[in-house]
Amino acid sequence: MNDSLGFYEVSTKEKAYFAVRLIVSVVLYALIATTIVAMATEGGSTEISKAAFLIPMLVVFLLLYIVRNGLFVGLIKSFSVKLSEKQLPEIYKIVSDCSYRLGIKRTPHVYLLQAGGSLNAFSKKFFNSNYVVIYSDLLEAYYQGDKDAVEFVIAHELGHIKRNHFLKELILAPSAIIPFLAPAYHRGCELTCDNIGKFFNPKGAINGLLMLAGGKLIYRELNLEAYINQEKTDASFWRWFAEKFLSHPNLYKRLLNVYDPTMVSKFKVSASSKPYKFEPTVEREQEIDTEPDYSRYMPK
Repeated sequence: MNDSLGFYEVSTKEKAYFAVRLIVSVVLYALIATTIVAMATEGGSTEISKAAFLIPMLVVFLLLYIVRNGLFVGLIKSFSVKLSEKQLPEIYKIVSDCSYRLGIKRTPHVYLLQAGGSLNAFSKKFFNSNYVVIYSDLLEAYYQGDKDAVEFVIAHELGHIKRNHFLKELILAPSAIIPFLAPAYHRGCELTCDNIGKFFNPKGAINGLLMLAGGKLIYRELNLEAYINQEKTDASFWRWFAEKFLSHPNLYKRLLNVYDPTMVSKFKVSASSKPYKFEPTVEREQEIDTEPDYSRYMPK
């Protein structure tokens, strides 16, 4: 029985920016179709030839897209270790169980990749096959006892597959001509996938994000309150502006998104962290040494 559907929260930013991108894409598709029809019906044989020329261009674009993604999958298969019931079965079982509970019909192909110390994972879709690639340093953290954090990251990546983010991105491709719109949508998708990761492992949500921030060993020494407060102490126009180019939100925003003080009080988050409810007050703001924050005048 699939017991997870409907329980995780889809980010409002994902919903909003998806709607905007869909409207923009539909308008652009309509303009392209109208242009082709107009050229074909009003301009004689010469214009028909020009209109027909757009079709090969579209075919070339699709071929390049297929080749690019095919080569990427080929490289994964060439330099990674495929997980299964016989290869790191405990990790494969996490992927399989989460996939089943998310309603993903077939367990994705799971690969272990040595990535020079990076703590991360990613997912990919190629035709009808889904892939989850986990960096080796992240799995080292799992075998060192940080199972919750790794489960959160895995569930996060499966969230991209569940939400069909890869197919949607292909459909919404024309809207990428609008500056900053596609990254804003991607950041909303990341928040949704964090919610999915939290659904499967609330404890791992905070530890997993702290691990991405500080590393698989140092994260245990990070102070959760101080790091969340960095959202205020490091506020500046340039930080705000830099995020507009990124596909992922700032890590402190992701932490605030999954933070649940009722859950934190039930387990140890990290060696220096304390249960913390983020409610800035006037007194707290006066105590903090902050930079001038011009970002408050900018749209969120």
